[in-house]
Amino acid sequence: MTDTPEHEAKCQRCGVSCHAAVEIEGGRQIVLQDLHCVFLGEEDGLPACSVYEGRFKEAPWCLHSSHAARLGALRLGCSYGEPGVGKERVTEEEFRLLWPKIVEGLLAIPSMNPHFTWKKFFSQMRKVDPDFRWYLERNVTGAVRLRRKATAWARLREKLLP
Repeated sequence: MTDTPEHEAKCQRCGVSCHAAVEIEGGRQIVLQDLHCVFLGEEDGLPACSVYEGRFKEAPWCLHSSHAARLGALRLGCSYGEPGVGKERVTEEEFRLLWPKIVEGLLAIPSMNPHFTWKKFFSQMRKVDPDFRWYLERNVTGAVRLRRKATAWARLREKLLP
């Protein structure tokens, strides 16, 4: 699909559409800053797709802006999107406050995209949620689910400190 230069010029190169987000109560979609498409890189200090021209072939999960707009997969306020609909970045402080709701939303997602930066995400989760180990699990149908398990230290502490 080829877009006109006018259509391409609307893009603010924020990279949000390339990031995973989780819906929490109230319908807010919170961007997971450390979980994004493996092809998202940087060019001239801005987010950029490393396979942009062939992205729909190289990354079949990639959405055209018109399709992403219908799904609410663009940044809140994106010029391609619907007013009041989309993903939002939050501060680190707000992310931590929303963490219990984010966990609930993440664990409810039936299938995750395995072509995202999971190692980077898991590394960040060790800092945010040190009492749990996060991992991906593939079921018999091939769907990839996100899971978390309490660490041995957290389980021991739970037993010792009622």
